[in-house]
Amino acid sequence: MATSTLTVSTSFPEGHGDFKLISSDGVTFHFPRYLLCLMSPSFEGMFDVIGNDAQPQELNMVENSTTVDQFLRFLDPRMKVLPLDFETVAPLLETARKYEVPKILEWWEEQVVVKVDGIAPDKTSLRKPMACLALASRFDLPNTARLAFRDLVKAPSKDLITDIRFESQLFCRLIQLREERVAWFVNKITTYHNAISTDCRSCYVSHDQLSRALRTIVTDIGKEPSWATLNRHMAAWKACPVNHFYASQTVFNSWQKEILELESSLPTL
Repeated sequence: MATSTLTVSTSFPEGHGDFKLISSDGVTFHFPRYLLCLMSPSFEGMFDVIGNDAQPQELNMVENSTTVDQFLRFLDPRMKVLPLDFETVAPLLETARKYEVPKILEWWEEQVVVKVDGIAPDKTSLRKPMACLALASRFDLPNTARLAFRDLVKAPSKDLITDIRFESQLFCRLIQLREERVAWFVNKITTYHNAISTDCRSCYVSHDQLSRALRTIVTDIGKEPSWATLNRHMAAWKACPVNHFYASQTVFNSWQKEILELESSLPTL
């Protein structure tokens, strides 16, 4: 790479270290050789193979300056790690795997888990679970993949989109899990509906309202098989005037604990 095309990193300027790493877009990063060896077995092996008599002074990298800057911050305790950015994290994780720095993968797994308020037994969820599933698949992170499955099984259909490519077999598994969850809800609703007597003249109008409401709910469950869907239909029907069946809110609340426990469970891969 021609020297005239190079610029110097403002985060890792001349004097920051005795070794140069040059990004694919022509930015030079000065970094301590000893830290590269200490934090990365790949760099340590590279320098050991070359030997002390012919140590290189620079390395041309295939990664761009954004990725190199993010990567080096994890290796230097003097530098602040930048906040997680899903737009740039994939190449960062690729670089971490390439140079054998597992702490970056561990950091990412910690960063994507967020605390949530609510009534569910598990008070956590993933940021961008579809992207998390894709990255967990690519970098062989089964724990995060299961967390992503847990969130995506109950997510709206519109959330099952990501620009990150990943193994199609895992996506097929996700679709299978969603179909099983939809079937679970539909079976629960159908079983409840079939157990109600339709012979009572006093509750005919109420029963008709219930039937129409359940058809709408089943349609919505197909798009989002979750407690959140039922919660949006809390006022779907009123109780039968002679108590042959209860109001929708009473019925759904009786199912709540079972549903939330199901949604908090971690599916198998």
